[in-house]
Amino acid sequence: MLSGCWEYSARTKSGYGRIYYEGRQWRAHRLVWTTLHGAIPEGQYVLHRCDNRACVNPDHLFLGTHGDNMRDAAAKGRFRLQKNPERSNLARLLPQQALEIRRRFKAGERAPALAKEFGVHRTHIRDIGNGKRWRKINE
Repeated sequence: MLSGCWEYSARTKSGYGRIYYEGRQWRAHRLVWTTLHGAIPEGQYVLHRCDNRACVNPDHLFLGTHGDNMRDAAAKGRFRLQKNPERSNLARLLPQQALEIRRRFKAGERAPALAKEFGVHRTHIRDIGNGKRWRKINE
């Protein structure tokens, strides 16, 4: 049964409860989980039903993956999930521009010059040119 939040007073800059235990710093909710249930399995996170980072109430904690955490955050209105961030309204480049960058980068044009022309960082240009970004577009 859910009861109110139990807020831990010592906190990290991001608002999570913080405690030092057996020579190491823990996020308080993770220490509570580990104490009650044992080690947190690889790839799992301790999530909050209450969406209160400082809360250590065991009834408010549950295990989930990174994806579960992102879906939970989106469901609670903290951000919107993008199915394809490269085609989102936040993308600075259009698919045809990414293709042009890839073609010109592979032809030997330098990333700083392309970055200036397209208004993005040179690392972004290199990632497009090397196929790390915009992988799904066809040449």
